[in-house]
Amino acid sequence: MPITPAYIAIGCNRFSNISSSSSHGLIAFGAGHTVALWHDTRGVYQTFVGHTAEVSCLKFVPRMDAFVSGDEVGAVKVWMRCGEGYEAVHSVQAHTASVSALGVVKTERGVLILSGGSDAVVHVYQWTTDGREAGELTPLQSLDTSGKLPLDMALHPLPGSHATLLALATTERKIHIYTSSPSSSAFEHRLVLEGHEDWIRSLDLTAFPSQQGQEEDEDDLMLASASQDSYIRLWRITRLVDTPSAAEPTTQTTDELDTDMLDDFERRMTGDTGGSTRPGTQLSTKAHLITLPSATYGINLEALLIGHEGWVTNAHWSPSLPRRLLSTSADNSMIIWAPEPHSAVWTAHHRFGDISSRGLGLFGALWVPRTQARGMDVVANAWNGGFQRWRAKEGAGEEEDWQPRWAPTGHTGGVKDLAWDPAGEYLVSVSTDQTTRIHAPWSRVVDDTQVTTWGEINRPQIHGYDMTCVAPISRLRFVSGADEKVVRVFDAPRGFARSMVRLGITSDDLESEATSVGASVPPLGLSNRALSKPVEADPAQSKGFNEEHISISDTLDSLPTEGILSSSTLWPEIEKLYGHGYELMAVAASPSGDMIATSCKATTAEHAVIRLYDTTTWQQILSPLAGHTLTITRIVFSPDGRFILSCSRDRTWRLFRKKQGELGYEPIAAEKPHARVIWDCTFSPDSSYFVTAARDKQFKLWKRASDEKWELTATVKGAEAATAVSIIRDEDQQRDLLAVGYEDGTILVHAVDATATKVELLLTIPQSYAHVQQINRLAWRRTKDGLQLASCSEDKSVKVLDIRL
Repeated sequence: MPITPAYIAIGCNRFSNISSSSSHGLIAFGAGHTVALWHDTRGVYQTFVGHTAEVSCLKFVPRMDAFVSGDEVGAVKVWMRCGEGYEAVHSVQAHTASVSALGVVKTERGVLILSGGSDAVVHVYQWTTDGREAGELTPLQSLDTSGKLPLDMALHPLPGSHATLLALATTERKIHIYTSSPSSSAFEHRLVLEGHEDWIRSLDLTAFPSQQGQEEDEDDLMLASASQDSYIRLWRITRLVDTPSAAEPTTQTTDELDTDMLDDFERRMTGDTGGSTRPGTQLSTKAHLITLPSATYGINLEALLIGHEGWVTNAHWSPSLPRRLLSTSADNSMIIWAPEPHSAVWTAHHRFGDISSRGLGLFGALWVPRTQARGMDVVANAWNGGFQRWRAKEGAGEEEDWQPRWAPTGHTGGVKDLAWDPAGEYLVSVSTDQTTRIHAPWSRVVDDTQVTTWGEINRPQIHGYDMTCVAPISRLRFVSGADEKVVRVFDAPRGFARSMVRLGITSDDLESEATSVGASVPPLGLSNRALSKPVEADPAQSKGFNEEHISISDTLDSLPTEGILSSSTLWPEIEKLYGHGYELMAVAASPSGDMIATSCKATTAEHAVIRLYDTTTWQQILSPLAGHTLTITRIVFSPDGRFILSCSRDRTWRLFRKKQGELGYEPIAAEKPHARVIWDCTFSPDSSYFVTAARDKQFKLWKRASDEKWELTATVKGAEAATAVSIIRDEDQQRDLLAVGYEDGTILVHAVDATATKVELLLTIPQSYAHVQQINRLAWRRTKDGLQLASCSEDKSVKVLDIRL
């Protein structure tokens, strides 16, 4: 194929049940309006288009290559494996508000899919499929939650019965228990479990041995409920006695039981089974019975797990024996819980995460099977959109040694700008999530084979304002702008320069050009101060938010984890540039790096100017470049450095020429060719023509007749507003390749002939490879293997595509 995704970086949405793992080691998660697929050997390698709003929850179907997703406008979609990816085979507008909970279970009659929405309704669907065909999705039932919003649900077949158990948590402190009718699959409310002191965020059911040490015996079920009260409760569901088939389904409590049945229930719960060595467990003060035509079941509190210090956001059972529970919390911790050998006492066996982190919690709590070795990884997604992953070190014995592993990261807000560094070796991006991130390919030799894995290698700026623009000045310096009036300049620390070599990004020794070892951020400050020598942070003060944050740049041998990125990769800020009266909008650096040009939001001609700064003295060059009357949306230098081109919301472009013998530029040409705002503009590689792209769905080519006269040579009309353009030279075919990004997320690649008069469409990059929302920037680069096109979008993603034409 002419298009191959080389890299996809996109953050996970901020919902409790937004990610799910399959038995094949895949993780699917909601990423903006798309569903992203991640594998530990490939990273995020596909995003699936279908939702029209942010995905809010997702779950894999047990023992099937399929998953179900819901979004914020109430749509539910069923996805099945199709070739290398997944295809939405069913879509239903289930709710009038956001889908807040999903439940799936495979039964003898098919797959039951339950969706709960913020409209306080739970819908039940039956999906009849053989696992290969789409089958039919049939609505069965709607459950009224009495105005309470469903938060999570868990389903599991009842042992010894054809019925299915449903546990439902809503915006109250209770768990509602339902059972289905074997004949119709309709659910009937049975009882309520009480005990939590706050809303219950997560539920999970699993088959569980009825006695310790009897792992092959899974006659019981275990329900885990995780709550905002910071506790996890485990509820054992035990099959007590068979009931006559003619008996009617009933629900009882211990006050209603006859003495014989209560004695039997107590014996089972305490392990007094006639010679059993299982130690007893303490009975709760209230036990519950569910009587079905086939059997009677008892529900009793098994354990109360105390260890988290904040909301418990997720709790999931391990898919393999022995059963263990994985939980995540708003206190940035993740815990593996397991019963002590030959005991019913549950303890925290392993604790992960960073309690001192400034993040706002972990979600997900996923067990992920390894595909190349035995064992499991544990994975959680964080508030900042990145994943955290740990793997038990092989050969660790009974005392597992869990080590952090690289996991995907990505922006959690619209990505406003990106650019390749001057050498084209790494990519820098900025986003409304208030971060600047650096992405690069990690190259190494594995088993005599060259392997390349893309990832985020540095997070040089974590700001307090939404980021809007960025421009690399040199390989170790960039300038950025945000929703503030200050332009900030950053220099790379020595650890980044060394990492460039160790990661195989470059063979050049850049360490001598880096002067700092890291950065420090004062309390409530926005500036990263340079550190010339290592400074030890006080561990005793590491939990405080009023302490100075010290970031010492490490030399990386592999892609960094989320913890390293968020704490140890800041770049020091060397300059602040002033002059603008409103929030920054655009920034550009000259090809030689001796000058930068900036603009800000403007509603008058006074502020709609380009300010120039000398990068050797950081002084503003007098006489800003005037002419526009509204916000300047884009500034570009010509590749030969002679011209500055700008475009604006006032629908005009303006061209400025470098002055002879002095610093600065002078106006030479201007046009108002578009009917709507001009979003982007770019020069050809030889500076002989430029392109403007506008909201009027057109892009236009302008060829130089003389410095003062640029003639319109071609106009191309598109189906959507054109928002981004980029050009690269195709030496093999003696033509230029023009990439145009549109408001709907598609990208078109055109060929431009040597006269810049003929524009031919070569390739349409669909949304499945491109984006699903407005494209904000495009940037080509040439590699030894061909051409790559980087793009960023309002859909929160950064993508790098291999293009072969």
